Amino acid sequence: MKPFRSTLAFLAMAALSSCATAPVAQSQPGSDLNGAWASACGNKSITRLEYTGLSLRGTYTTYEDDACKTPVAVNTWAGHSTVGSTSAEGATTIDVHFDSFNASALTPDQAGRWSGWSYCEKNDWAVGAPADVMGKKCQGFSVPVGGVNLDIYKVSGNTLVFGKDSKITATPSEADRPTVLNPYWAFQKVGNAS
Repeated sequence: MKPFRSTLAFLAMAALSSCATAPVAQSQPGSDLNGAWASACGNKSITRLEYTGLSLRGTYTTYEDDACKTPVAVNTWAGHSTVGSTSAEGATTIDVHFDSFNASALTPDQAGRWSGWSYCEKNDWAVGAPADVMGKKCQGFSVPVGGVNLDIYKVSGNTLVFGKDSKITATPSEADRPTVLNPYWAFQKVGNAS
């Protein structure tokens, strides 16, 4: 009779353990960024970001009109990110490493303006011909070769915000990382990454 009790006890324990709930899978760090995000139209421009895993693709489109209906130029970039700790306020550290940065004039007028300004150190812009401008000076803005942006971010529902006054540099320092979020430059989730 003892073997039967042992078997019965084993089956009872097995049955009880199968009723236990399985552990909930933890989400991957940075998975809250996954998807497509867009800023509102402002200053005749819209910025779009797409995160898949921690890979990033971005576009900054400039328009001729305040309603952002007629595009005249587009800058694109790609990179990869790492995320770190999350503060009590919900901001997570993120280090964005830029792998490429390109610019393209979309109209003859814009190509002429950029050529006249030597935008991104280039004076022969052509319509629809993207140029690699990584490391070039682009009227007060530049993404240096090996550029890194030490930043913070927070996702709340369908809204994504980053840190205030973050900068891209080839020699990042933790002192460059913002400590407060910029609620005035928010992105809304507009779908899944393509």
